[in-house]
Amino acid sequence: MSYLRSIHAQVLNLQIIEFTAVAFNITYVILAWYQKKACWLFGAIGSALSIYYFQHEEIRLYAESGLYAFYVLVSLYGWWAWSRPEQNEINELRLSKHLFIIASGIVLSVVLSELTGRYTDAARPFADSLSTVFGVVATFLTIRKVLSNWIYWIVIDLFSVWLYLARHSEIYAAQMFLFAALAVYGYFQWRQEFRSKVSASQF
Repeated sequence: MSYLRSIHAQVLNLQIIEFTAVAFNITYVILAWYQKKACWLFGAIGSALSIYYFQHEEIRLYAESGLYAFYVLVSLYGWWAWSRPEQNEINELRLSKHLFIIASGIVLSVVLSELTGRYTDAARPFADSLSTVFGVVATFLTIRKVLSNWIYWIVIDLFSVWLYLARHSEIYAAQMFLFAALAVYGYFQWRQEFRSKVSASQF
């Protein structure tokens, strides 16, 4: 009985961590909509909790855990970047740059999946690596306030729904589905501001 109670306690603790991390991560996205630099603080806390979660023996998505470790560190950079006056305007990249980013991301994902597949017991090396690499890309696009960062996030979030369901992480899967919906809203909100800026610059 004591063994069963111990297992139950571990599962309960994991669920508490999962719920708390999701709450902080959702708050991050909502604040990012409105370009509030406080989003990076909430993102850092949610990501720190996620590191432990994805390292757990029931989950074992190591590249994903590494991604959230990256999120913690990059949140400091994001806070600093969004504090600079020159980083306050939404912008966009040319299509050629996006194509280069996507091609490079796929190549890096293949390399990372080879490493995690060979040297760890990662459950889904390529899928895990793909979401990790493009999560890094999308984060830097967010920091630079590139409009299409939201499109990257929509694709990543929907892909991650499948990835998390495959590892029985229903709460994180629900989070990612909600993130995809929030990203759609974020895209249209940022696009409206971007178009207003472009229109104003033409006069």
